[in-house]
Amino acid sequence: MNDKSRWGKVAQLIDDALADESLRKKLQEGSREDKLEILTERGFTEEDRVNLEKDLQLLTPDASAAIRFWL
Repeated sequence: MNDKSRWGKVAQLIDDALADESLRKKLQEGSREDKLEILTERGFTEEDRVNLEKDLQLLTPDASAAIRFWL
């Protein structure tokens, strides 16, 4: 899967979860583990996580920190 597809998949998973009223607060205020659990239940895989971690290493520290907040 190319980088654009990986990020698109994650963005869609987050967007779908935020649209669910019962999950929104948990995503916005929950721990990293809570967020990862929600995304995993929706199809986020360990391979996705590893690949995104590699991609994050290429970003600036501020951009990486902002994205890590959701992951």
